[in-house]
Amino acid sequence: MRKSTIAAIAAAAVVGFGAVGSASADMAIEGFGDLGWDLYDSGLDTSEEEGHFRASGEIDVTQQTDGIMFRGDFDLNNCHNTSPAVDLPTGTDPTNGTADCGVGVDIEQLYVTVPVNDMISATGGIQNSKHGLEGQDATDINFASNGFLWGFVPSNVAGLSVTGDINEMFTVWAAYINEWLDLPALTDVANDWMAGASVTPTDGVGVNVSYLTDTTETVGDEFDINVTLSMIQDVVLAAEYLQADPGTGTGSLDNGYGVNAAYTMGDITLAGRYEAGTFEGTAPDVTAGSVAVSYALGPQTLVRADWSSASYDGAASQETGVLQLIHKFPSTNGAM
Repeated sequence: MRKSTIAAIAAAAVVGFGAVGSASADMAIEGFGDLGWDLYDSGLDTSEEEGHFRASGEIDVTQQTDGIMFRGDFDLNNCHNTSPAVDLPTGTDPTNGTADCGVGVDIEQLYVTVPVNDMISATGGIQNSKHGLEGQDATDINFASNGFLWGFVPSNVAGLSVTGDINEMFTVWAAYINEWLDLPALTDVANDWMAGASVTPTDGVGVNVSYLTDTTETVGDEFDINVTLSMIQDVVLAAEYLQADPGTGTGSLDNGYGVNAAYTMGDITLAGRYEAGTFEGTAPDVTAGSVAVSYALGPQTLVRADWSSASYDGAASQETGVLQLIHKFPSTNGAM
């Protein structure tokens, strides 16, 4: 079934869910648009040629009824090329072999969360993974694209999770997942476990630890720890370490680490990111970095210039320059 057909059915289900809901049900709709223009490319990745234009967006629908929350996030993807001979990019990202841009409508999240008691809640469906540092949406990061390490953790998972908010400082969670989404290296349906904990020992300090199994042994079991510091006003620092039990997949990640920082001065945000990873087999080790400058045109809109570079074991390198515009649609609330 086409992704657009699946999303249309899901959207209809959202409308139907609201129609049969109680009068006290509240629905919120929000989203964003993301426009990108490749100003420069050194040529290693043929899909990201200079002049390449890309557009994507997202529509998020949330409804709460008597403590039960339903959420659907629908991604809108489209790519165009300014060259009339090429309508869609056919190249792949040399770091993971995945297509750089898809076209259509995809379901990012579609789940229901039910409170068990004051501390514990259960969630079933497709949801964003809690494994890893970076969020996947353009509004979650300070760069034109996600980092190198993000490509080696599942951004979305399908299954059942349980979350326990022990107190204001400590949260634990565990999930049974029967599919990893957005990680094409996996060719078989996974039946795995994911578990982790989040600790906030003091204001401005966040520590997340998680473990993910891989029964297919394609990418191997993974351990991730990341720390975010925001104790200094207008400054955010973050660091991540990812270790994998090498799987059978070509170029399986052995371990990697990354650091990033962002400093905001009024309407301007300066950000930098550095990452490195080592691999099993003959795949080259990778170092990657990005610097970005963002300017807020208004409370919901920003423009960004991003320069990124990657080096593959010293044998090859790639540099890209991207101009980006992001507009976030504010939440629209209404009683159903």
